[in-house]
Amino acid sequence: MKTKSIFQFLKFAVVGVANTLVDWLVFYALVYFIIPDDRLLAKAISFIIAATNSFVLNSIWTFRSEFFAGLKDKNLKFYQISIYFVRFFAVSFVGFAVNYLTFKSVISFVASTSLANHSSIIGLFFASGAALVWNFFINKIWTYKNEGIKDLTDDERKEKISNFKYNLIAGLLLLIFSTISFFLIKNDSAIVDEVAHIPAGYSYVKFHDFRLNPEHPPLAKFIAGVPLSFLNISDPKDDWSWEGINQWDNGWYMLYHSGNDADQILYWSRLPMLFLAILLGILIYIWGSEALGRKVGLLALFLYSFSPEILAHGHLVTTDVAAALGFTFALYAFWKYTEIYYLPVLHLELLNF
Repeated sequence: MKTKSIFQFLKFAVVGVANTLVDWLVFYALVYFIIPDDRLLAKAISFIIAATNSFVLNSIWTFRSEFFAGLKDKNLKFYQISIYFVRFFAVSFVGFAVNYLTFKSVISFVASTSLANHSSIIGLFFASGAALVWNFFINKIWTYKNEGIKDLTDDERKEKISNFKYNLIAGLLLLIFSTISFFLIKNDSAIVDEVAHIPAGYSYVKFHDFRLNPEHPPLAKFIAGVPLSFLNISDPKDDWSWEGINQWDNGWYMLYHSGNDADQILYWSRLPMLFLAILLGILIYIWGSEALGRKVGLLALFLYSFSPEILAHGHLVTTDVAAALGFTFALYAFWKYTEIYYLPVLHLELLNF
């Protein structure tokens, strides 16, 4: 490793320590003075503030030369800073996942050894190290990479910047949609379908047993059950309704009569559904943009993001949004195929509908 990279790594580590302090300070300030009853929201806010602080410090100190190298053209400053910012946040989110998965893996391994009493400390050490290495190297080789936009012609540059602005607006629409849906996730009580779908999805992941709710395709429920497998919850197997294959009684037992925290189960099982709804919005924007231009794609995404049907239903643990995503993607793939090979095939397919 070059001397410059070593110094950058040390600077990155120092920023990481400062960033952790900012994260903790904001979190506890929110919990004690502003939103004492919503630790998850407080953590989300503290993470965003800490990540923004980390971006600023690493840009002007750790990766100073790389950062300012892309800002020499005044006309491209907004574009380049936005690219850096979006990339940095993407790396940070993946780094959070690396941190969590490493922590869980290490404590699971250490739990069966003589160091079991120190599993949390050991897990934190390895998790922080793994996230630090990931964040540093990916930010160094990708986040602040100069894509050579200056080498493009004026028309190509204008088109690239214009597309980026449309994409940025699309991202803001999806952020608004996600924020509204996030509060709905936390405040909406379980609907009747979720009573059957949630324990079914959990049992698919945990036991590889598909006895519950066999009349619906399993994929969406399986995805919703993945976060639940990381929680310490009472199994649906503990009730007679499991052997009796009574999905409704089993759902009521798991959510409300087993000692589990129903709000926690609903929250974590609904998050993947929101992710699927966001993917559907992205697909609608991409298809609309490719077919009729960026403005039409943005209009389609706007209508989708503020549709009462999608806002009310997109975050629930049902198969509807997942089916809509799969169906839309299949049509989009077929449309792309006909664009490449033979357009009349698309007309024939539309006649079939």
